[in-house]
Amino acid sequence: MATQKWVAIKQEWCNLVEQDVELMELRVYPDDVIPGPQEYKVTARKCSVDVTCNMAGFPCKWAYTNPELDPFVERERERNE
Repeated sequence: MATQKWVAIKQEWCNLVEQDVELMELRVYPDDVIPGPQEYKVTARKCSVDVTCNMAGFPCKWAYTNPELDPFVERERERNE
């Protein structure tokens, strides 16, 4: 049976909750070693405060309230302009 594990992939400042948050992904690792470059599969992504944002109704892909809006990508675009 495969093993699932939430892994923190990045820490970012979130303007919606005004605090640092961890962006995480659910990785599925097979029991047997499979040859090739991919040692795990990502099946979901979330934020460490996703429930708080979801309950407050903040529009965010990481809180499952708006799949079209990723505030961390938006902020990165603003930095590059």
